[in-house]
Amino acid sequence: MTMINDGSISEAATADTQPGQVTGTTWTLASGLGLSTGVISFSGSWVPSVWTDEQATLSGATRPIPEMFTLVTHTLDAVHGLYYFLMHYWFALVGVHDWSFRLPSAIAVALAVFGIVVLGTMLVSRRVGILAGILLALIPQTQWVATEARSYGLTVMLAVWLTIVLVLAVRSSSWWWIAYAILGIISVTVFIYIALLIVAHAITVLALRGWRRSWWLFGLSSLGILVCTIPVFRLAVLQRGQVSWISPISRQTVFDVLADQWFDSDVWIAGIFWALIGAAVVVVIVRRRTDPAAAGLALIALPWLVLPTAALVLGSLVVSPLYVGRYVAFSLPAVALLSAVALASIRSRFVIAAGLVAILVLSTPLYLAQREPFSKGTDWRSTSMVLGAHAQPGDAVFFSRAETAVYPYARSMLFAYPDAVGGLKDIALATSYTTRANFFDELVPFDTAAERLGDSDRVWMVNPSGYLWAGSTDETMLRALGFSVLEEYPGAATSLVLLSRSS
Repeated sequence: MTMINDGSISEAATADTQPGQVTGTTWTLASGLGLSTGVISFSGSWVPSVWTDEQATLSGATRPIPEMFTLVTHTLDAVHGLYYFLMHYWFALVGVHDWSFRLPSAIAVALAVFGIVVLGTMLVSRRVGILAGILLALIPQTQWVATEARSYGLTVMLAVWLTIVLVLAVRSSSWWWIAYAILGIISVTVFIYIALLIVAHAITVLALRGWRRSWWLFGLSSLGILVCTIPVFRLAVLQRGQVSWISPISRQTVFDVLADQWFDSDVWIAGIFWALIGAAVVVVIVRRRTDPAAAGLALIALPWLVLPTAALVLGSLVVSPLYVGRYVAFSLPAVALLSAVALASIRSRFVIAAGLVAILVLSTPLYLAQREPFSKGTDWRSTSMVLGAHAQPGDAVFFSRAETAVYPYARSMLFAYPDAVGGLKDIALATSYTTRANFFDELVPFDTAAERLGDSDRVWMVNPSGYLWAGSTDETMLRALGFSVLEEYPGAATSLVLLSRSS
């Protein structure tokens, strides 16, 4: 096995603890750390309610493949098309349940931690690899993406393994460049902004003297990635109006970049990691001749860390708003690698352990908060559970159109929690989202919906909390049909009103 340095690629020593050697022990430790991270990441991930972004995943992935293809190629979310395709077959395999939304993200985070241990060992030493794996697992945003039914956890994993394949390609044969191109195509198709990681890799290839001889192979692989993903870029441009909600760059962006995008707005954790990153840069500069492997890691991790965020911020200033903190989650492994270099430079194991414990203590409240029922700002899960517990066969349901916060998103609970509310009579449905090039169902007016009540003597109204139900058009119409309020169930963001018709 070889090790990277700034001047050449030299043979590493054969001892188990030597830099660059990925032994059976390393694979075992990486597997154990990855598995434990996956279990911890998945624990409690089903508790928070689905929110609006995840509603898009559920809507996109739970429709037939032809309708999904129409959605992403003609209307929305081409940049997430492959992810929806993968989730479609995942749901076909395990079903749509509380636990199944987010399990793929937890698995992806586990594979990312497993991979970063291997990558850190390949680049510097097993000590750096293990520390990088622990740190990646402890970074608050890593745990957040593990609870998110979106592609961000997958992007973290893909970024790690794409970088591993790049290292193998530089060290080994041209066949690895084919693998790099294939994995790059998959990565960019899963999330288009990973193209910025490939640009960061280009900087690394040009910066490391021992890698420059491979620039033309890297160029060919990158060209193949670009050509094969042109349709995705084209659709992204055509659908650019979909991200018109992104805020322009402001003073808040500084805080978002430094504290929010990777550290969940915790300034203490952010301060620790930025201090470690700064220390890593100092260590690399001071020891660049005596520890060229660490310098090589820095030339891989620094462009990975800086370029994606810088590109999105600059693009937001020059073109149109593009920057959202979670879009650069795939740079989390670079944070872990650089921080690991700083910690690994400390001789005292006690000091290293103390540092890790400090990060663990600070990050634990965030980990727990991310797994609270209302952590994503919606209460659709708890609302569904109330409906499931109190609804009777034949009950109808109608979602208020009073507030966009509830309509049309709150209807997502019908397909997000089918075990709880799948038996309710949906009186407003005109055309299911599964047959439309849209995330949402087409609905009939309330007066038409009321006519569909038929022999249903009970109807559940789903309203935004604080909505003045009394005297509303909905209430007036239902009272005219003989309904009266039987029970009310207030919630954090959504309230339920159960009405019954006198026999």
